[in-house]
Amino acid sequence: MSIIAALISSTDGVVSSDGRLFDSAWLDNGQVTKPALISSESFDKTFVIYDGKAIGAFSGLMHFSGKTVADHISEIAAGHTSFGISLTALAETVREEMRDRLWEIDPEEVVFACRTLDILLVGGRNLTRAELGIISIRFSARGDAIISEEGTVWADRGNRYYVRGEDRAMRAAVRVFETNRDIKFLKKLARQAVRAGISAAGTHPHGSDLACGGKVFTKQTRYL
Repeated sequence: MSIIAALISSTDGVVSSDGRLFDSAWLDNGQVTKPALISSESFDKTFVIYDGKAIGAFSGLMHFSGKTVADHISEIAAGHTSFGISLTALAETVREEMRDRLWEIDPEEVVFACRTLDILLVGGRNLTRAELGIISIRFSARGDAIISEEGTVWADRGNRYYVRGEDRAMRAAVRVFETNRDIKFLKKLARQAVRAGISAAGTHPHGSDLACGGKVFTKQTRYL
């Protein structure tokens, strides 16, 4: 479980995450036989693509097939040049290739029902400073298929945000964005939202520790 947030103004974008990482719980017929325990408080769930032209964060499944989700996304992006690509085209590429990778996970590593993942992508419409947007991609296992859902917001003349992760943490983070409109403190506001989410988080569904916690990470878009 995690708390991740993305915030954009008309010229800049920021993503932020908590740093808590859990080991896998052991289940027997749906019953927890070994609870999920905290393995790290400094696991960075944010990432940078194309030297900061796009940034992002992820929640849910943290790693699989010997790589973190950030590694998988960087690998997908590296297979496509940034020249002439749009944020929506980048998101479509990530969505299609990540869905295939989730499908191909060894069931001994991650059972099919637990292949859930949220990704927030932030960047300019054409990976420039103009027309900043956030694209949310959500993957979940449904029946015998990996389903993806997508949502997009554009900054236009105001700031916009997306929050994903543990339910209580999300509600607390949203309250921070709804009550503070000072875009001058973009990174500070994103960190405050994640910290509020950590403070309000419920327990891990398969453990006794809070679902969110640890170090807070942030990344910001970088354009020349």
